Amino acid sequence: MPRPTPPAPPVTTNEVITPACLPSRASQPAGGDCHDPDVTVYRAEALDITPTRPEHVLLVVDVVSPGSETTDRIVKVDQYARAGIPFYWRVEQAATGVPLVYTYILDPAAGRHRDGDVFTGIVKLTAPFAVEIDLGRL
Repeated sequence: MPRPTPPAPPVTTNEVITPACLPSRASQPAGGDCHDPDVTVYRAEALDITPTRPEHVLLVVDVVSPGSETTDRIVKVDQYARAGIPFYWRVEQAATGVPLVYTYILDPAAGRHRDGDVFTGIVKLTAPFAVEIDLGRL
């Protein structure tokens, strides 16, 4: 029997969106590879903590561009799961020109992200926070 999805962590409307590198550059080994997400949403209670650590992050978003397909579709989703990032969204443009948003939710027991919903038109989610985004306006 599959395990039920854990409830989303509590968040406030004070979440801040800012670019960052995960895992934190401060924790990168010498010569380590750092993949910068396009958007990072931090937990409100971690805003004043430095250096930034992966456990401070609620969601990362990557926009796929030519040349970043493999990194964004495979490498980053695995890297963020290993870092314990609970939510990952990948934004792509379909061949028809329509934006697509792929959502992923961390399965802590498996240590990987599982597929969530795929959106075209309007993204409407309640986790990790309530949001509605009209992709046609982007």
